[in-house]
Amino acid sequence: MTPPPNADLSIIAVAVLVASTMFGPEVAAVAGPYMVIFAGAVLGAFINTARHQQHSLSRDLITFGCVVAFVMLTTVTAADVLVHYTTMPPLVARNGLGLLAIAIGAIGEDWLRIARWFIDVRRRFFEAKASRDAGGHP
Repeated sequence: MTPPPNADLSIIAVAVLVASTMFGPEVAAVAGPYMVIFAGAVLGAFINTARHQQHSLSRDLITFGCVVAFVMLTTVTAADVLVHYTTMPPLVARNGLGLLAIAIGAIGEDWLRIARWFIDVRRRFFEAKASRDAGGHP
């Protein structure tokens, strides 16, 4: 059976449909996207845990849980920032919540290292700009 021509088959729409059978349509509009984010968070946290040196089971489970919680708290905000600072339409960002959650989770605890790198690059950029503005050569 083929879907109707205008059917929304995005992962978010499917999750909302599934959630509406459990919670009702009003709650499903919010719960559906978070079901997708949770699935992406679990997959991303699994990737993060698999690429790091294995420790004790309890330590790995704590790390896994912290990464999932971090992803659940930051994915929607990250999508909003992407929409605000790029030309990405909000619908595309909404449908990409699962992929964004996987990416955030896969990076895991390496976010601090990425932030330090980004701050260092910005510092060097502004130092070079100040040097050029002062008449020096970079």
